[in-house]
Amino acid sequence: MQEEKKTIGSLDHRFVNFTSVFSQPESGLDYKIENIMLGITEFAAVLSHRSESLVETNPKDGDKKKVKLIPIDKILQKLQNSKVHQYEDFTIIYEDRFEGNLEVDLILFLENQDIPTHRVRQVLKKGKVMWDRKEKINLI
Repeated sequence: MQEEKKTIGSLDHRFVNFTSVFSQPESGLDYKIENIMLGITEFAAVLSHRSESLVETNPKDGDKKKVKLIPIDKILQKLQNSKVHQYEDFTIIYEDRFEGNLEVDLILFLENQDIPTHRVRQVLKKGKVMWDRKEKINLI
């Protein structure tokens, strides 16, 4: 944390850079400060993080650091409420007990409530893996 003193007019002011406090590269998360609220005796910061991939490979030794995967229920809800993503671009791969892995369009999957979400294995966007349960990948 870096602190800097400045005199503005006749008052001394202190400025603090909290960026280093909120960045944690060792956890694999890239935090972004969304909002800061200051009170007389309190301080609050609203942070968000984006995860390019939830599996980080260390180039030196090839070890994988695993990060908790966002549940498919939240991913599907995000896609339903998204103004950025198009429904027709996404397909869902789920495991059927009798036929193995099946691929279905996102629209049909959301309309068909018979398929439990714990059977979802991957979410694809135009053929590219965007979410994968086994590999713990989330690019959405």
